[in-house]
Amino acid sequence: MISNQAQKIRATLESDSLDEDYPGRRLDWENAARQVSVPSGIHVRTVVIGGVLCMLHSASNQFPGSEVILYIHGGGLVEGSIHTAREWCARLSKACDLTVVSVDYRLAPEHPYPAALNDILNVYLALDDAWPGCIVKSIGADSSGCSLLLATLFKLRDAESELPQCLFLLSPSIDFLFSGVSFETNKLNDPMVSKAVLEHYAALYAGDNSLTDILISPLYGNFERIPPMLIQVDADEVLLDDSVKLKALAEQAECSVELVISEGLWHVWPTFDDFPEAKEATERIARHIRHEWQ
Repeated sequence: MISNQAQKIRATLESDSLDEDYPGRRLDWENAARQVSVPSGIHVRTVVIGGVLCMLHSASNQFPGSEVILYIHGGGLVEGSIHTAREWCARLSKACDLTVVSVDYRLAPEHPYPAALNDILNVYLALDDAWPGCIVKSIGADSSGCSLLLATLFKLRDAESELPQCLFLLSPSIDFLFSGVSFETNKLNDPMVSKAVLEHYAALYAGDNSLTDILISPLYGNFERIPPMLIQVDADEVLLDDSVKLKALAEQAECSVELVISEGLWHVWPTFDDFPEAKEATERIARHIRHEWQ
C-alpha cells in the first residue's frame, strides 16, 4: 500500500498528449519548477563546463573538487532542463552528501542526435580540467535521459576513457522502438506515459538516423564492462520492460545490476516530491553509491 501522500500525487497525474507547442510546454514546466524551493542547506549555482551550461547542487558554496554525481534529466529529449531537475538534484545531493552536476543539454527537434550526447560527453570529459582530480562517482538519469547515460558509457568505454564508478537509472526509456510487452499490458495502468508521445519524441530526436542505432536505443548495445548499476521502476509503467530487459542484458555481460520494482507509483516518482516512497528511493541510491565505492 502506498502512502497517503503518494496516493494524492498519483490522483493528480494525467497522461501525456501530443502537442507541437514545444516552447510552450517547456516554459510551463520551467515556470512550475522555479516555484519549488530546494532543501535547506543546499546551494545551487550555474556554471559552464566544456562549453555546456550546468547546474551545481552542493552543501558548500565552493565546489568540493573531489567527487561528484553527474545527472542527466528526462523529458523525452525534447523537454526538461537543469531548472526542471533542480529540486530533485538538490534532494539527491543532500541524501548522498555529494555535489550533483546537472547538464543542460541541447534539445530536439531544434538539436537532434547527436547534439545532446555530445553535450554530455563534453561535460564529462571537461570535469577533470575544470577541477583537477575530480572523480565522477556516479552518473544518474531518469526516463529518456537514461538513453544518453548509456550511450555516454558506450562511447567512453570504447574510447578506453575512465568510467564513472557506478550508475543509477530511474524508469529508463532506452528502446526507441518501444517494443516492450508492457506497452500493451500496462497501457491502462500507467497514469502518465503515452506510447504515442514517446514515439513522436523519439522520431524528433533521431532525425534521419536509425532508431536501432545503439547510441540512440542503447538497449541494443553491448553491456560488457559497464559499471555497477541500480535500476528503479514501477510495476505499472508502460516502460517496465525496458528495465527488465536491461537487467537481463547486464547480467549476461556479467555486470553488477540491481533492479527494484515498486508497486502502485508512477514514472520517475522519486523526482516529484519529498514523500515517503521518494525518500526511500533516494536513500537507496545513496546506499548503492556508498556500498559500491565507500
